[in-house]
Amino acid sequence: MKKVMTYQKKQPAISNMQYTRRLLQNGKIQLDINGHIDNEYFEATAIVSQADADNGKVLNQLLTNHLLQAREKTIMLKKNKDSTK
Repeated sequence: MKKVMTYQKKQPAISNMQYTRRLLQNGKIQLDINGHIDNEYFEATAIVSQADADNGKVLNQLLTNHLLQAREKTIMLKKNKDSTK
């Protein structure tokens, strides 16, 4: 019998996530997000609808996704900066 090894991707540890809400003139909500992912600080901004901002489950997913995207962008920028040296 053949054994198959499966690898689970480690989930990033998100902590101290905070956000502020600002109502924009077009009726959308701007979320300024900050928090730590694996003990590194990241910031992000998201523009969402009022309905999404009022839905707790959707809001939490949006906050998490935008913070993770900020981390990915930072990683890419660091790689590009290191490759130009």
